[in-house]
Amino acid sequence: MTVNAPDLLDKLVQRIERPSAGAVAAFLALLVAVPAVVFWLTDDPLWRAIIAVESGGNSRAFNPATGAAGIAQITQAVVDDCNAILGRRRFTDDDRWDTRESLLMFHIYVNHWAKRYEKETGTEATDDVRARIWNGGPGGYLLPGTVAYWERVREHL
Repeated sequence: MTVNAPDLLDKLVQRIERPSAGAVAAFLALLVAVPAVVFWLTDDPLWRAIIAVESGGNSRAFNPATGAAGIAQITQAVVDDCNAILGRRRFTDDDRWDTRESLLMFHIYVNHWAKRYEKETGTEATDDVRARIWNGGPGGYLLPGTVAYWERVREHL
């Protein structure tokens, strides 16, 4: 079978020039949604305050005592928890060093446990609850030791 390159190229150009209505709608939705999600995630004042406290914004920060790494000082337990929440191995240890991956893990972890908090308490998870969950784990909002952490985070809000 011979392939006529000009005909093949012409068919490809026709598809690009006349995409289906569904393809156009999907493309436009992505143009709107992706920047909005990225903006929403990175413009989170709590995220900015937490990275100020955790690492001073240093994506190469490492705590040898806890093994916490990266801009958000993520531990292996948080990586494992995020993968369990997602039901698949999405994140690796190395992702803790990547600011974008750390941001995603932060939101997955905190939002998951904040929703659990809201379900159990019947009250909305505030920034102090979310920060204390980040610092002390799923039940961190109950731990007296996370109060001082919240105070430091609040100074950066």
